Amino acid sequence: MVIGTQPEVRIAAVKATPELGSLVSDRKVFKTVELQGLNLSREHLAGVLWGKGADSAMRIDRVVAKGMKLDVPGLALPPLDAQLAFKAGTVESATIEAPDGALLIRLDIKGARTDARIEAKRLTLPFGGIVQFEDFSGRGTLTPSELVLTEFEASALGGSIGGNARVRWQPSWTLDGEIAARGMDAGKVAGPLIAGGRLAGRAAYTMKASTPDKLEPSARLDGSFTVQKGSLGTVDLTRILQGASATGGTTLFSEMSGSVVLETGRIHARQVRLVAGLLNATGAADMDAQKNLSGRFLVELRAQASQARSGLVLSGSVSAPDFRRQ
Repeated sequence: MVIGTQPEVRIAAVKATPELGSLVSDRKVFKTVELQGLNLSREHLAGVLWGKGADSAMRIDRVVAKGMKLDVPGLALPPLDAQLAFKAGTVESATIEAPDGALLIRLDIKGARTDARIEAKRLTLPFGGIVQFEDFSGRGTLTPSELVLTEFEASALGGSIGGNARVRWQPSWTLDGEIAARGMDAGKVAGPLIAGGRLAGRAAYTMKASTPDKLEPSARLDGSFTVQKGSLGTVDLTRILQGASATGGTTLFSEMSGSVVLETGRIHARQVRLVAGLLNATGAADMDAQKNLSGRFLVELRAQASQARSGLVLSGSVSAPDFRRQ
């Protein structure tokens, strides 16, 4: 079945059984209408959720859609199942979920306000996100032009992440908000440069593009970070101070901190400070869009018996970082 044009609404099959008492009435009543293979555009979905039925000769209490596909350019979504409850010709509540139970969206529509709750066992952002969230939970509001999550929590990279988000799709796609990370495995975030430790940080982020699949390359993130009880995976700073000239070994540290900016695939770490007992290091580092590294650090050992310092140059790539004595 095809309804309308540009864009079309496609339905593979419809099953509707009227209430027996309404068969002899001018107004037909359907307790449940079942749809198979429903294909909706973003515009049609907004019409379904917030539109008002005008046919007084028919009443539908519930719609069940199996294998629903949302046709949004640049947004890859799996087939979904949906249930919509109607009251006085308008949608009162809706649930949208993945058939395997990994994703559940609940909508409670109260006039112009729609409360939204999202729960997911596993969630990878459908516009190119490389981080997979687990046990995701978020709540907020939904309108025809934006989704606002006032708060969300999830597990990721061995720790947890929380924050807020606002997604707009008119006239263009934008995503912005704030995040806070706690207890993440620093080795999963910045390995092998950082081989271990627990990462915490806060940042504001923003993205903007014509379609959602182009959001990630436009990302800008501005924040700060701290790594507790970690290790550098490719350099022994003590050996550098003793005269070694090249990369090799590891360095245990009690804390590393700094500020970070991510923009168009490039990362800039500034005011980096590392503390490892009597040894400390300060400096800055950059990663370009091809994941090449550059940076300079000053390594110092301050003890009553002796003091030493040395410059350190960072080069190489994320997969093979290289430190050289200056």
